[in-house]
Amino acid sequence: MIRLYALPVLLLICFSQIYGSTSGKIAGLITDAENKEAVAGANITIEGTSLGATSDLDGYFVILNVPPGLYAVRAQYIGYSEVLISDVRVYANTTANVNIQLQQTALELAETIEIIGKRPLVEKNFTHSYAVVTANEIENISIRGLDNILNLQPGVVVQDGQVHIRGGRSDQTGYYVDGSPITTPFDNARSLSVIQNAIEEMQVLTGGYQAEYGGAVSGIVLTELKTGRSDLQLSLEAQTDNFVDTGEKFLDTYSYGNSIITGTVGTPLYFDNVRFFGAVENEYIADWRKRFSSGFNFTNLVDTGPYSRTRGDTIAVLAYPDGYTPHNRSNSWKYNGTILFDLNPFQIRLKGVYTHQRLVDDLTPMINLLNNRENLIDSQELLLGIKFVHTLDPRNFYTVQLNYFNYQYHDEDSYFGDNWRAWTDSALVAQYTNGRVIYNNRWGDYPPNGLGTIELAGFPFAQDGDPAKWSYEESKRNYLSGRFDFTSQFNRFNELKAGFEFEYYTIRRFRVFPDEFMSIAERYGGEENIPYSEVMKGAVFGGVTIGYDYQGREIGEDQLIELNGQTVTGPQGPAHPVFTSGYLQDKLEFHDLIINAGLRFDYINTDSKKLIDPSNPPIIQTFKTIADSGWTDAKPVLQFSPRLGISFPVSEQTVFYAQYGKFMQMPELMTIFGNRAIYGNRIIGGGFSYAGENLEPVRTTQYEIGFRHQFGNVSAISLVGYYKNIKNQVNTIFVLANPLSEIRSYSTFQNQDFSTIRGFDFEFTLRRIYRLQAKLNLTVSSSEGSSSDAFDPITKDAFPLNYDQRYRGTLLLDYRFADQDGGPVLENLGMNLILQFTSGHPYTAYDPLPGSAANGYAGAMILDSRSRSSTEPVNASLTPWTFTTDLRLDKNIRLMNLLWLNLYVRVNNLFNTQNVLNVYRTTGSADDDGWLANSDNTREYVNRFGQNYIDMYRTLNLKNGQAYLGYTGNELYSQPRQIWFGMKFIFGN
Repeated sequence: MIRLYALPVLLLICFSQIYGSTSGKIAGLITDAENKEAVAGANITIEGTSLGATSDLDGYFVILNVPPGLYAVRAQYIGYSEVLISDVRVYANTTANVNIQLQQTALELAETIEIIGKRPLVEKNFTHSYAVVTANEIENISIRGLDNILNLQPGVVVQDGQVHIRGGRSDQTGYYVDGSPITTPFDNARSLSVIQNAIEEMQVLTGGYQAEYGGAVSGIVLTELKTGRSDLQLSLEAQTDNFVDTGEKFLDTYSYGNSIITGTVGTPLYFDNVRFFGAVENEYIADWRKRFSSGFNFTNLVDTGPYSRTRGDTIAVLAYPDGYTPHNRSNSWKYNGTILFDLNPFQIRLKGVYTHQRLVDDLTPMINLLNNRENLIDSQELLLGIKFVHTLDPRNFYTVQLNYFNYQYHDEDSYFGDNWRAWTDSALVAQYTNGRVIYNNRWGDYPPNGLGTIELAGFPFAQDGDPAKWSYEESKRNYLSGRFDFTSQFNRFNELKAGFEFEYYTIRRFRVFPDEFMSIAERYGGEENIPYSEVMKGAVFGGVTIGYDYQGREIGEDQLIELNGQTVTGPQGPAHPVFTSGYLQDKLEFHDLIINAGLRFDYINTDSKKLIDPSNPPIIQTFKTIADSGWTDAKPVLQFSPRLGISFPVSEQTVFYAQYGKFMQMPELMTIFGNRAIYGNRIIGGGFSYAGENLEPVRTTQYEIGFRHQFGNVSAISLVGYYKNIKNQVNTIFVLANPLSEIRSYSTFQNQDFSTIRGFDFEFTLRRIYRLQAKLNLTVSSSEGSSSDAFDPITKDAFPLNYDQRYRGTLLLDYRFADQDGGPVLENLGMNLILQFTSGHPYTAYDPLPGSAANGYAGAMILDSRSRSSTEPVNASLTPWTFTTDLRLDKNIRLMNLLWLNLYVRVNNLFNTQNVLNVYRTTGSADDDGWLANSDNTREYVNRFGQNYIDMYRTLNLKNGQAYLGYTGNELYSQPRQIWFGMKFIFGN
């Protein structure tokens, strides 16, 4: 773990910036203001940097390798007044056009003419759809968190905590921080979070992207970190909802125990050409679920559990807080930093991002009311690297980069930490439970009676001391990478780029069931004596262990076991997938035409195995698994992907653009990696197996055509239509065993799923006028396919996918008074209001089969596809529309010359709207699962427990959705209103 005192060392050792260029450029013409002729030899510089250029015979200049941000551009020429254009916004991978007219003047009268630049409302340099959110917009916005910001953008759907871009699955989006990928191929998920105050800009590429980006088939999210300033700037921000005690009601909402403290510093380090930016943040959340829930208080309930050691005892009080979810808290520390050495013609940029989080996650907080024992998740993410840039001349430069990324995760227990061998040891647990041994034997071997041993009104509740989690998991994933890029402004019209990159991963994962492992160890007189035949049954590994032996020790390579001349795979070493790619692209900027053309190639070796004959593999009966000779190396993948984007500005106010591209991405490697010995055992028994199949990449072909138009100087619209087809998505298949084989038919993964997405996005932008700035986004789309995820039953015909939302809209209004505007009360007062609406998402209505909710409390278990009978075509029904309003009010107060105080209040879900996110598929309702309405379901329970059972069921499951949360991990309703109070001190210009 990296401590706070190690932060300076962390920032000085490492850092990076790129996997794909994260810089832009400034280009334009220098002309005489009177005769409009070109001015050759003018000097153009970017204030506060060593970057600059000289205009050519045509007056043209270009400055390459400009990091994203706001700049002041100065133009100088003898006999002309200097011109300084401020607030020039540079975006990653685009050109900021700055045309400057110089006015002739006598030398003794020379003066500097200052012009405030304006962000163009129509960007002609983007040849695809995009959304850009700048640091200033993030500062004023009324919501917080990357997913919430993404949810505001056209074409993005965030559902049940998963991000979907233009109809793609949640694992089909690529995430980059300062150009470095932070999606690990093991699960294709974002594995790093950035301090919001450290973000310079965020780009969301939804309509295709250039050849330098890969590893995603739906969209790319680029987050750029801030660079230190040429002068000192400090900030300290504190925000909280702890205006009352945690869980206490106030203004028709509750305090959820949130507090965030963030500090930033941007400064030169001893020299003006060495600049540092650093940020540190601590966030504590006492209730990160934030649910619409109702408290309850049951008294004098009798324990009727048939296996309970307290059978017959009376529980005097069973109480749950109102509006607050216990056993769901989080504490995280984040450190972000960059150092830029601007040593013309060399640049060195360093970057480091580190996060450490400890999370308590409980899907059954009401069932664990009597249990104070908790499961904790400890995770750490670290990204380090260095980027070296050498400018050969004003129009040519190359970059060399090295990166290191590391992710670590492990479970912990509130009693014994990560000492999983002690988790279910009755003798040790008794020390925490006043000497009471709660297990049926030493290692906690429960009878099959549900979640616990106490039964109250027919519902199982965990005893105090019950393990919060019955399995332990540890995971380590890291990569080393290198990249070379060369950029040449070949002539005025062509910018050529070429690059090569290499990523080498190490993936380890260990999972064990402590109670079963320790029982087996005791049976054989110690861990070292456990026969491998027991290990392969899955009680130890759980099927996913690679890179560890069965005792949880890291190993470097596969271990083979021989018996009677036969060989079987023992503990497997770590996986080392290798991703190699290269690209070549040309950006043609020829007067009114911009063309981005590129070709990318990818070579991927997953370092996995596949069965030579899946229907009839060789069997070793001694071990009940597949012989090592039945496996062979999976073939590497090679793919070429062309990309083409065209932008055609018909005027300064109107741009047409079109994009075509092919994109590829490997499926989650977790669908490939598995312990071959254990899955071989499952194949023999006819279970589910990853089986190490040689999965193909997911492939997308995408088209879009768009139109941008500016009205006057203050407003613009954008219209875009798109179509894309995704093939080779992963789904489950049933492998039929050869009649002569010794195995049974089994299930595994295979590329066979497809989806088709069509859509239309509309955007209206209003530049700030009369204090008001506004943006309106509307999306109409259709996402259909043969399956929504890898485990959904596949169909022959396409149907609306689970995350399809036909209609989405966002209205963002920002109204603010400037300095010396509105008088002393309204001066520097601002308001940010966000209105969002979405249509519902599809679901399939069905009738439950008899006995489909075997657990009395778990009415939601009828969601199990094996226990239902659909009453309509797949996903023919829709959940209700949702409407959400978020508000921020803030005021800047000048305390002294360079010191400001920003006071604000943020209100999320302003009107406390109880939006329905999901419904019970038997009723189409979020507050009734249909269980109690059927007397056949409840007769046995009512006969035994009377009205207490009905009251308990309504309270836990219908009012509070405990069964739905516990079974699905999702919520029926959106989060309730949350009120934040905050203050931020800012020192500097």
